[in-house]
Amino acid sequence: MTITDSAIILSRESWREADKRACFFTLHHGKLEAIAVGAHKIKSKLAGHLEPLRAVEVMFAEGARGFKIAQCVTRHNFFDAASANFFRARALGTLARFVNRVMEFHHCDAIMYEFLFRALAEIQSVPVDAIDQAVGQQLYKLAEHCGYAPEFNQCVVCGKRERLTRFCAALGGVICADERVNDRVAHFDGAKSYEHVYTFLKWRHLV
Repeated sequence: MTITDSAIILSRESWREADKRACFFTLHHGKLEAIAVGAHKIKSKLAGHLEPLRAVEVMFAEGARGFKIAQCVTRHNFFDAASANFFRARALGTLARFVNRVMEFHHCDAIMYEFLFRALAEIQSVPVDAIDQAVGQQLYKLAEHCGYAPEFNQCVVCGKRERLTRFCAALGGVICADERVNDRVAHFDGAKSYEHVYTFLKWRHLV
């Protein structure tokens, strides 16, 4: 049986001597891992299309031991030479890593796929000095969709919506000025909430 789908490559690693194993987040079949047989060989036609952070059209052949990649063609490269730099690469990798860690294999989520595609496109195009804010905003959209977003609208201890002055990653959101907590807290600035999104997801080992 074969499966053809649109996909975003989340990660790729060497597999045995001449093969590569890639993790795809597909539009219609969720997250899949597949082997590209002989992709390390110089003459391989697949090798150039299996780099992470690419949107591809891919055909999988399903066998007794899992999926193999029959065909793979790049449709869009989110980390192209024109926009390449360390900060952009780190931001793009953060988004892909989050999706890889929160999505279960074979769980179809077309909305999450569209969110990720738009998020990667956003990071690819923003100026370098706006990357940190953009990745935080896009991470929040992804995290909110799948239920991992921190709470910014009310105190996570008492539920109050006023005087939200601190943020606690361990408790999962903001804390009002009236509450005392033993966990580590940081000053909460609503204008810089994107920084707290990254801190929270990093604390949960999701980025």
